Amino acid sequence: MSCNYQILPGRSGWHLKSEGAGTAISHHESLDEAVRIGSAAARRRNVDLLVQDEDGEVRRVDCVEAN
Repeated sequence: MSCNYQILPGRSGWHLKSEGAGTAISHHESLDEAVRIGSAAARRRNVDLLVQDEDGEVRRVDCVEAN
């Protein structure tokens, strides 16, 4: 079973990581770039993308439908 992806705020941008992982897959200066890359990665793996704001609240979930 694959893990969902998460976008989390970092010190100088946004981190894309697998849910529950300790280290980020990639780092992005803008949230838009992180969402674009994260959405593509989530579609390829058929998992969801969760976007958290600076307060740690999930503010957006992009769900991937299984084919």
